[in-house]
Amino acid sequence: MKIKIKTKKGFTLLEVMAVMGIVAVMTAVALSAIVNSRNRTELESAANEVMAAIRETQNYALTGKRDGSNDVCTGYKFTSDVAESNRYVISGEPSTCNFFVGQKLSGGVTFSGGSLSIEFTTPHADMIPSGTTIIITLIKGGHNYCVFINNAGLITKGQCP
Repeated sequence: MKIKIKTKKGFTLLEVMAVMGIVAVMTAVALSAIVNSRNRTELESAANEVMAAIRETQNYALTGKRDGSNDVCTGYKFTSDVAESNRYVISGEPSTCNFFVGQKLSGGVTFSGGSLSIEFTTPHADMIPSGTTIIITLIKGGHNYCVFINNAGLITKGQCP
């Protein structure tokens, strides 16, 4: 006669807890990487937006864009807002020129530091201040990304020095 021995199949509580711990650690690492990647992507997107706004300011100076009353401005200025660190303004100069465009950076990205002002004069879009490279630093979630404007007005982006 054969005797059947019943064996219980399954996992112990200790084995299940160990697997759950490993899965939790892997999930935490993956979520951290996703958040960092998202912050970097939003910073690059905001840098593209700032570059486009500065190029637009240069183009206004080159083309002599007219304000609402059809007056020609003598220059156009890109300014980061002191009161709201995620806002920038493109305005005509002098102050009697009625041209003003305000915009906010998307994705929670902010400008670093105080107010920044870059002016381009008509008709050749000469940059004020001149003779120096301007660095605009954008920040989000502990990461930063920079936009560089050299003394000739060339605009590039990249990792901050």
